[in-house]
Amino acid sequence: NFEALLLAAGKLADKGVGTRIAERLFDASEEVKAWSLGQTLVTAATHGWLSQLELVLRRSATCVDWQDSKGRTALMAACEERQREAIIVLLNHGARCLADDSGCTPLMASSRRNHCAAVAALLGADAPVLRLSGELSALQLCCQLGRPEILEMLLKHVRREEARGRVL
Repeated sequence: NFEALLLAAGKLADKGVGTRIAERLFDASEEVKAWSLGQTLVTAATHGWLSQLELVLRRSATCVDWQDSKGRTALMAACEERQREAIIVLLNHGARCLADDSGCTPLMASSRRNHCAAVAALLGADAPVLRLSGELSALQLCCQLGRPEILEMLLKHVRREEARGRVL
């Protein structure tokens, strides 16, 4: 199966060889479905396989916000696994901070994992801080979790945006 071959290529110690194998897989498979690309993107983001992530995004930029059966995007997967570089790549390719089916957003996932670098990147991409997702906002979740450093980052962001006249 396509995904298993791509995953095996990503696990190779020689990343250059892994990338060349992945490129050949894409070239050999003209009719790779959106599901395969989306699932591959989520898997690459989960593991922080940047070359595979870039390759999938170059082949199909439209899959950047693809959601699996639970509503998880590649950005969400990268946030859950603390894959800072993957988060930045995805944001640079226009990934949006979409909530999964449980109402969790990438900002919430990064706050749960106490990943300040990811929170900073997400705030730089205007991740929603006050918007309710499910029953909580990212700010409320952070208060519940007792994450003072992240809470301070969120509050500074809210104050900065309010000073600009933006409604969050």
